[in-house]
Amino acid sequence: DTGQSKDYFIVANGSRLGIVYGDGSNTGSFSATAEIASFGNSGNVGFGTDSPSSQLEIKKNLKRDSSGTGITQYPAITIDNGNSSGFSQVRFTDDGTENASILVSNSEQSMRFRAGGATERMRIGSAGDVSIGTSVSPPVGLTITADEDSHGVNLTRLADSGNPSNG
Repeated sequence: DTGQSKDYFIVANGSRLGIVYGDGSNTGSFSATAEIASFGNSGNVGFGTDSPSSQLEIKKNLKRDSSGTGITQYPAITIDNGNSSGFSQVRFTDDGTENASILVSNSEQSMRFRAGGATERMRIGSAGDVSIGTSVSPPVGLTITADEDSHGVNLTRLADSGNPSNG
C-alpha cells in the first residue's frame, strides 16, 4: 500500500508477470485493477494489453473529445535523448551489424535514412526539403543524385489505373 490514490502491484499470473494499479481504496487488495504492462514467458512485452502477441506491443484505447468528433489521444513511442545537439536513432541490425537506420538530428531537426549499413541514402530537412542519393545539408527543394554506376533517375507518372503512362 503506497498511501496514494492508486495502489501499484507486481503480479505473477500464470505464464506472465504484470504491473497493475488498484482502485484507490488503499486496501492493498486487487479489486478493480487495470494492467499497465505485461511481461509474458514467451519474451513478449505489452503495454496497454495483458496478452502481447509480438515482441513489443503497445495498445492505446483512442478517446474521443467531448464533442465526439476528434480523437484526443494516440499511441506513441517517444525517443528523447535529452541532448539538444545530439541524435535519436532507430537501428535495424542483424547480429549487431547495422543494415539500416533512421536518425533524427536534434540540432538540425532533420531526419536521415540510412541503408546498406551506415550509408545515408535520404534526408528530410526541417523545412520539408528532401535529398536522395546525397547528404546535402540542409537539403534544398528536391535533390536527387545518382552515381555513375546507376542507371539514372526515372520519373514515372501513374495513370488512374495504376499503370505507367507517357507524359
